[in-house]
Amino acid sequence: MESAGQQLVLQSYPGLQFFAIFNPKLQSNEESIPSSDLDETELEVKRKLLCFIRFDGAETSNFQKFKLIGMIEGLQDFSSKFRGGNKLRFIDTQKTRLILLNVEQDYWLVLSIRLAEVKVTATNEKIFTLRFLALPEYTEAELQEGYRWWRLHNGEFSFNYNQLPLESFTQLLEDWWYTWCKNKWVNFEIKNEGFVDVDHSFRKSSIELPNGFTDSLETNLAELMSEDPEILDIIIMNTTKTPIKNFGVLWKNKDSKFEQESIVDLIRYQQCIALTVGLTTNNLSEGNVLSPSEVDPTSPEEERENLFYLIANQSLSFLEPSKNFLTTQLGNILYPATMTLDAMSSISGYLPEVSWFYNKGETPPTLEAPQANDDAENTPDAKVNEKRGKFLIGMVKLHTNTDEKEICDKLVFLKQKDEPTYMEHKLLIYEVAGLTFTAIYRGDCASLNEPEYYRKLEDSLYRIWQTCLYRLVLENIKEYQSCVKSKPSTFYYLLYDRPSDSHQSSFPVISFRGSDEDFGELDSDVFSTLTLKDNETIKGSILNSTSKPKNAKEISKSQLISLNQSILSLSTESRSEQEILLPDEKLLKTGRNWWVLFKDLGESQAYGTSLIIAKKFDSKDPSKKDIFNNSDSDDNLVSSLGEDVSEWWEQFTRSV
Repeated sequence: MESAGQQLVLQSYPGLQFFAIFNPKLQSNEESIPSSDLDETELEVKRKLLCFIRFDGAETSNFQKFKLIGMIEGLQDFSSKFRGGNKLRFIDTQKTRLILLNVEQDYWLVLSIRLAEVKVTATNEKIFTLRFLALPEYTEAELQEGYRWWRLHNGEFSFNYNQLPLESFTQLLEDWWYTWCKNKWVNFEIKNEGFVDVDHSFRKSSIELPNGFTDSLETNLAELMSEDPEILDIIIMNTTKTPIKNFGVLWKNKDSKFEQESIVDLIRYQQCIALTVGLTTNNLSEGNVLSPSEVDPTSPEEERENLFYLIANQSLSFLEPSKNFLTTQLGNILYPATMTLDAMSSISGYLPEVSWFYNKGETPPTLEAPQANDDAENTPDAKVNEKRGKFLIGMVKLHTNTDEKEICDKLVFLKQKDEPTYMEHKLLIYEVAGLTFTAIYRGDCASLNEPEYYRKLEDSLYRIWQTCLYRLVLENIKEYQSCVKSKPSTFYYLLYDRPSDSHQSSFPVISFRGSDEDFGELDSDVFSTLTLKDNETIKGSILNSTSKPKNAKEISKSQLISLNQSILSLSTESRSEQEILLPDEKLLKTGRNWWVLFKDLGESQAYGTSLIIAKKFDSKDPSKKDIFNNSDSDDNLVSSLGEDVSEWWEQFTRSV
């Protein structure tokens, strides 16, 4: 062990070594492999290895590749015999970590990561460390996400292997996965939704819905899909990210024609794009992950000045729709965006006169879209009733120097319940004030080639938005303003619903980090806890906020990563033998006075099957000393986390 005063100097961060795809069950194709020119080792590699990408510039011989495949096959056979059939998922060596992922029965993805290297100044000894690496379960989940993105945009490996010439298939694999690995693994720490990403569930919006909202929306959508049978499915999402709990799916068809895993992949893809680089036509047109540095041309100063990103093609979903709504549609009465919305009566005058403002318990009827008065062309009411929506995928303006629009479609591979494999489908994505409609069609739908179809569809979607969804824009604004001017929450929650593969969460999103920077000299005790290269902070669940409450406590990015690491580690351990404090509940303390509650809700709850709450207690808070004595018999350990948690849980369960 090093002494407290010993200094460590970072030599290199973790980095990509190589990525490979192989299938030990593939049979050689005599036409594509000239066996007379290859020895037995080369034939074996050519038959099994479909993709091998080296990132560190080192040469790898066919014999080394052959040994790698043989080693993995041998270890998997060994582990399956002695681990109850469970496959080996990662291998740590002195200098590297190998992540192994089995997909599509016999296809294997292998990712090799070079560990971070540090130098001990006293001895000049160089050692390798697991610092700056997420838990292997998280990196495995990222690799799984990569495969699902590949399948969404290109179809299954087996489909491509049978449809394409082998040389074309292997080149496609190398090009696609090189881009994915380079852009995805700028670093190997926890990012985006953190520990939540491990379960591959999609995020549902936690915004409070008016009474009768779902029934009214389903009635209108059923009418649309009945009139237009070419629409196979529709998904509606709220892209407002302040507060982050409101971001997520508002409506998903419970009677969808598609397999649940396929729809979940599509939703997670869109949500990842929205949370990292923004929902723009350009970003959505790409079939691979993008680096944030490639799509953010504005400086932080420009963002603060304009309140939203000014992307060149102007056909995008604003990264903070509530800010945009305040500064454009309501700019004549409320400005700037940080002004509070205390006089809600003045706002309602600029909303369509619909009966969404009804008493509790009443169900709103289906309503016609309000009509603007021609004589009041320049009034605020007429301005609000103008169409504010736009296609992100569909009939879009691709060039800034012309008003002409062109058809821009999106091809994806989805699996219907009555089909044996993933088939080509096309998407349309339409957005209004941060609410997006995603419509799914067959890949050969002829209507998508007709400009008139887009005009008719826009009329239908905008009518549904005005009839059913406009009320949620007001709710988004109210919660945005409340979030900006209030102190951050002292706790975060995650509700996970296993049957639907969905979750609701208030945990902050961990933003991407920039390029490597030099740490210089680090004391060993600091190095042992350091998980981030900068001191960037975010305030509670308020992301991209332009205002800070006085005396607001901030959680740094490094603390947020550390909290996610702890929750992931504790949730992994909870699947093994460990003492449970109460039946179906576990309350554990992590570093920096964070307490984490794991609660099994059972299978019959409308709001989910499991609950995770993380709360940070002040070091001087006397209640933390008696935390296990604070619970009551009604909600067990939930109440032990304090009155604020108990009140939230009671209100949440009552509102569902």
